[in-house]
Amino acid sequence: MMSRTAMVVMLVAIIVLSVSGAWAQYGTVNLPSAVPWQEDGTEVTAQVRLWDGGNETYDINLRGSLGEASEVQIGWFSMSIEGDDPINDAVRASDLDLMTLSLLVTLPDTPWAMAVRVGAEFPTDVPRGVNTATGGVAAQRRAIPVISLPMQWGVADDVLVIVEPKGVGFDADMAASDGSGIVEGFGDLFMLGAGVRYTAGAIDLFADAAYPISGDNSVDENTNAVEKELAWSAGGSYFVGGSHDWTVDVFATNTAGPSPATSAIATPDQSIGVGCGVGGTF
Repeated sequence: MMSRTAMVVMLVAIIVLSVSGAWAQYGTVNLPSAVPWQEDGTEVTAQVRLWDGGNETYDINLRGSLGEASEVQIGWFSMSIEGDDPINDAVRASDLDLMTLSLLVTLPDTPWAMAVRVGAEFPTDVPRGVNTATGGVAAQRRAIPVISLPMQWGVADDVLVIVEPKGVGFDADMAASDGSGIVEGFGDLFMLGAGVRYTAGAIDLFADAAYPISGDNSVDENTNAVEKELAWSAGGSYFVGGSHDWTVDVFATNTAGPSPATSAIATPDQSIGVGCGVGGTF
């Protein structure tokens, strides 16, 4: 007689197989799909996120297939932000420009879609936090390694659930250029995230949330000390179609960007940003 475990595994596998390949290739704003890109062309996306005070981030990303079991992504991310309120007569500002690179490979013989995503994010300019009163700078100069294990499964034909444990290697300590001492960084960050994507014809709705199990991912607005914050997003996609399969995303979030490392960085005090993205296949 079939064991209960075997029956559950078979049921999950049937549910996963009921989700179409194209539908399963899309994740949420902060969580990736565990299914590699399968189209002949390359997906090209551009995104902007805006916050109060003139703070903004930009991202351009290319996603292409490396066969049925893997994909590669390469992109560029830029961030320029400044706090609203001075702390000890100083306002902390941050600038970050990164080239992002990741590889996603499907794990075989699993009861649901599961993959390993590895990569790194390389500074194209010195990433820095600036004390705007003294001019002192604390900079992370090395590449940021990332690794995650995205998993997903379908619930009926229109709901996709995604779970992603993720590790990001930020610097733990950075020396201030004005000799004032060591500035604490995020350090080795491990996050656990979960999200859902719901499809209704040409419109998809999505939401996600992730929290640091260890390490830090934000800055306290009152002390400038690093701290843990829930990272999240919620919004929707509209599949415009056309010769390039255009899509438009609109969402709210408190994360810096969509890449593995930048999606772990949460705004102080849960400040909410508005994002818009457009994508197509070429």
